[in-house]
Amino acid sequence: MNKFRVKSKILMGIPIVCIFFSGFSFLPTPYFLLVNIGIIMGVFCQIHRINFLSQEFGLGILWVLFFYFYYRFYKAPDLPDGWVGGIDLEAFLRNSTNLLSVFLIIALERSSSRKVKVLSCLPMGMLAFASLNTIFTLIKLEPPYYGRTYSFMLDIVYNSPGTTILGSMLSIYLIAFKKGFQNISKIFWILLVLALGFGSWISVLFTARTFFLVLILAILLLIAINGVQTFKLGLDKYLLFLAFFSFGSLLIFYMNGDFLIRTMERLKTGDYSEKLLHHKDYFAQVRNSFWQYPRSTFTYPWHFWFHSFLPDVHRTSGPYTLLVAALIVIGTYVKSFWNSYQKTELGRESSIFLILFIPYLLTTIPWESSESQMLVLFAGVSAIVISDRKKVSHSV
Repeated sequence: MNKFRVKSKILMGIPIVCIFFSGFSFLPTPYFLLVNIGIIMGVFCQIHRINFLSQEFGLGILWVLFFYFYYRFYKAPDLPDGWVGGIDLEAFLRNSTNLLSVFLIIALERSSSRKVKVLSCLPMGMLAFASLNTIFTLIKLEPPYYGRTYSFMLDIVYNSPGTTILGSMLSIYLIAFKKGFQNISKIFWILLVLALGFGSWISVLFTARTFFLVLILAILLLIAINGVQTFKLGLDKYLLFLAFFSFGSLLIFYMNGDFLIRTMERLKTGDYSEKLLHHKDYFAQVRNSFWQYPRSTFTYPWHFWFHSFLPDVHRTSGPYTLLVAALIVIGTYVKSFWNSYQKTELGRESSIFLILFIPYLLTTIPWESSESQMLVLFAGVSAIVISDRKKVSHSV
């Protein structure tokens, strides 16, 4: 029996390691294939738990439908000169298989605490990848680093926002799902300190602000949700630590001369307002006709993305794909808030994460870009949300 348990733990450890490496961008196809096979092994270990009439199965079908529509209705959008239009079928199958495998392994896991811990391996991998990219950027490139990241996988230089986004996800995940680590609180604190430290370092180096603004939002959100129960729930030191870290990091950030110069440049050139104008441009087009492929170059000929998940799905794969994607996204948020109202085991925690995730859904391209791990993480959280039914009392 003991030998059987040891073998079972080793077998289940393989998918967890593979989920970690799912957080890496640009993995060569043979390695990514091994990663997907490892996660699928974990799915097969739990396949007897599949209920074909369950909400989990229904959401899984929606994800499959999204992939089918995305590929079936894909039209090459306006692209920079020298870029080849069309969709890379190999990369598409690789990424979509990875998402579905992660979704299933989380949805089929019975323990809420284990769901949280297993999925945490994905943002851990994201942070590891972002940190390695940042170290190689310091070695290979000269400052300033804004807009330039060195990929140690491909030996190329590409845009830096993707690295800062991947570097921030673990902190946000840990802040939201703190409850899932209650039985390993010391490990949680070590992970949180490392995540905040490396995430801040990456954001400062590439002069990115979103991470710190989301941290401040997290503090305000935790206080607003817990109210007078904050201290009774043992969150006082937790909130004070986050507040000190966030505001301290921002203070250091703004004392950095290069950062101030870069911020002023972005204000003068209108970089901040452009993200709002992208959405205004999108809605101006779909207001006239929803059943079209809107163009991100409609007003800005030099911009090839809306830099927002749902508008960019509409841009590349049309209105039917957008409707399925919107159903998944909106359905996940509604179900999460309903779970929180019903006081399910992880309802409040998943709602916090999804609220903190909104800025990334609205300002990044998590499917078509090299950071498709963002959508995999969202799918994993959607699996937690859809399978979270056990009612608990939050009273102390």
